[in-house]
Amino acid sequence: MTQTALLRALPLTSLLSPWGLARKKEAFANGEKTPSAIDLHRELNTLKKSELAWMYEVSKCAPQEALRDLDKACAHFFRRVKEKKAKVGFPRFKCRKNGLGSFRLTGAIHVFDQSIQLPRLGLLRLKERGYLPGSNCTIL
Repeated sequence: MTQTALLRALPLTSLLSPWGLARKKEAFANGEKTPSAIDLHRELNTLKKSELAWMYEVSKCAPQEALRDLDKACAHFFRRVKEKKAKVGFPRFKCRKNGLGSFRLTGAIHVFDQSIQLPRLGLLRLKERGYLPGSNCTIL
């Protein structure tokens, strides 16, 4: 169960970035207000009920963090547009051909001597030792 959930969560960033970026580009092209990370997450939750039911096996933090990263990238783009910097390009999405990907988790993370307890993923062995407990974790 843990390995399957981990493998499903790894490509989330490369799946959600193009989707969210397309939604933002569509709104920008139509002259509408671009949707925020919260708006995109609400839309994703409605898609989860029908098309993306497998996402219920993954922690809710992984897609939230991916959409927040996309929101930050777009905010930096619009800041550069206002400053009229040269070579301002719309953010590019992350592709899957460069590896499985990574994701961030926040919330109830417990670090033990030889393992770590992550939300929805369970207890995972650590290869390295000496980690400090924290409130977020990046899985590569």
